[in-house]
Amino acid sequence: MPPADPVASFVRRAVAAGPPRARALLVTVFGDAIVPHGGGIWLATLARLIAPLGLNDRLVRTAIQRLSADDWFSVKPVGRRSEYRLSEIGRQRIDDGERRIYALEPPAWDGRFCLVVLGPGSVSPEKRDLARRDLAWHGFGELSPNLLLHPAPPRVELQHTLRELGLLDRAVVMTASLDETLAASPERAARPLHELVQHCFGLGELAVAYRAFAQRFRALERAIDEGGATAPESAFLARTLLVDEYRRVLLRDPELPGGLLPAEWPGVAARALAARLYRALEPASRRFLMERIESAEGPAAEPGEEYFVRFGGQGRAAARGHSAHPARPARDGVDGRDARNGRARRAGARTEAR
Repeated sequence: MPPADPVASFVRRAVAAGPPRARALLVTVFGDAIVPHGGGIWLATLARLIAPLGLNDRLVRTAIQRLSADDWFSVKPVGRRSEYRLSEIGRQRIDDGERRIYALEPPAWDGRFCLVVLGPGSVSPEKRDLARRDLAWHGFGELSPNLLLHPAPPRVELQHTLRELGLLDRAVVMTASLDETLAASPERAARPLHELVQHCFGLGELAVAYRAFAQRFRALERAIDEGGATAPESAFLARTLLVDEYRRVLLRDPELPGGLLPAEWPGVAARALAARLYRALEPASRRFLMERIESAEGPAAEPGEEYFVRFGGQGRAAARGHSAHPARPARDGVDGRDARNGRARRAGARTEAR
């Protein structure tokens, strides 16, 4: 009898509790797994890869057709087969999100906020509501329905989003910083800013989402710690569930600097947990993908160097020394307390298919 696979058991329990949403999962799989290995995949191969996550062939075909209609994918018929790749727009959306998803710490903050003004005279109510929804998925908070703010949005990502919305020449983008000279002390000037941040960014809801993520995936960490034999397919499925849920929370996070966050902010520990688990599952899941991905161009390609530095990876050369089975997550210097007291506690396109 083969040894038990605790990671496979975790995947089965997670899917039984509720399978992931098809459209969001497809975006996750392409960004996390297909793009690094060449970017293309036969539709039938894709369906087989994610079938154990509770998505049947019909769901996969319907979801990818709808995503294609939304400019996420391009399709190339080859005889009776169909190869799917991210479209140019879809690739840009993925790239925008990837810079944040796989970062080991949030971006530095220069003390200024980016403001986006959706003036009633230049932006229709319908377009304004669409912009509010899309910018919220990029971590923007609302001062009012016409005024949104973010501490450090990637400028290229913001430009792409406004261009897609047709607002690049209609929205007003500016920067603002706190003027401490009018208050009795810097501390008194900062107090209303903290209250404003709590109100605008919905930090309470975000904290709940991070804690739920951590509670769910600590079970995966325990499964890896049990040390049983983990099949490469189980590693891929667990990695996919991990990234799918983490990206849905992280991309709503404005990644505020530590000084503006509540004490013991759960996003710090969640990021550290995601990094540990991803690095533990990556070697075996990569082996699985190299064996299974096929496209019109042939077998899967070897990932580039940028893939091997995700979540603080040490590069391709270091990855070659890993075994085919996931290592136990190394907690030394990466747990929530160390990250909170160290670098991760520093000032810190829609990539969500909805």
